[in-house]
Amino acid sequence: MTEEQCLALTALSALLRYPDEQLHNFVREDDTVHMLAELCPEAAVFAQALGATDIVTAQQAYVQAFDMDAGCSLHLAWHVYGDSPCLGRGLAALLELYSDAGFQPLPGETPDSLPLMLQFMAQAPAWAREILSGKFAPVAEKVAKNTAKHDTIYTPLMRAVARCMVMGAASPENAISEEVQA
Repeated sequence: MTEEQCLALTALSALLRYPDEQLHNFVREDDTVHMLAELCPEAAVFAQALGATDIVTAQQAYVQAFDMDAGCSLHLAWHVYGDSPCLGRGLAALLELYSDAGFQPLPGETPDSLPLMLQFMAQAPAWAREILSGKFAPVAEKVAKNTAKHDTIYTPLMRAVARCMVMGAASPENAISEEVQA
């Protein structure tokens, strides 16, 4: 994976986290928007929209996009397993994948969080990216479609995320370069 691809995944991961003052200030910087425009045009559009709002409005947009409709949840294992006992086993399997690839999530972060998965993909070996993408790319596409129904500022960002996940499953060695850098 190229350095630009890793940066694109890292940027998408950061942008999908609940907006705090640090993220809000980051997207307001001109250098940030220019960098994102080169890596992923949708991320730049999102950063401009997020930066044009105040922090409370940004946080409300996040809640509207991901917390008001279960079909938009960023916890991807829930979409696969629901509330069944398999959910716990699925989360444990994700933790094992992270561990096998030498990745340590921050304490308190659920392993099926899409921002965490993107962060992992930016650092993971090709075999681990392929496993993760293969299992969760269809789910990311579904979440992107569900988010689009609500037409929030997160809609273009989720399209880019879903495309990255799908491309990671199809071709782990050059998963992002063609579409994201367009």
